[in-house]
Amino acid sequence: MIIHSSAIVLRRFSYSDTSIIARCFTKEMGKLSFIIRGAKRKKSPQSAFYEPMSHLDLVFSHNKRRDLHFVTKASFSSTYLNIYKDLKRIAYGMAIVELTEKTIIDEDPNQRLFD
Repeated sequence: MIIHSSAIVLRRFSYSDTSIIARCFTKEMGKLSFIIRGAKRKKSPQSAFYEPMSHLDLVFSHNKRRDLHFVTKASFSSTYLNIYKDLKRIAYGMAIVELTEKTIIDEDPNQRLFD
């Protein structure tokens, strides 16, 4: 099933030599894991999308039987450049992202929390 949703990147980590896994909190589906193939290549534009605290518009394929989902299209929904100008704002933002990562159950949508 193809889904279009807003998402906030909670965490990213390496998967292979060229791929990453991104944990995102989506508006419609809750917390999901995505595999992004080729994101670690030097010329890949995808790498910049999946930094923690990024607010994205994603188009992805969702399968209930899989833990990893595939992103077909990603774009920045909005940029919060003011956050990155102040160290305190970065620390507060990362604390909220980490708290969300630790407390929200996978695939449990919570639109009020997302908004």
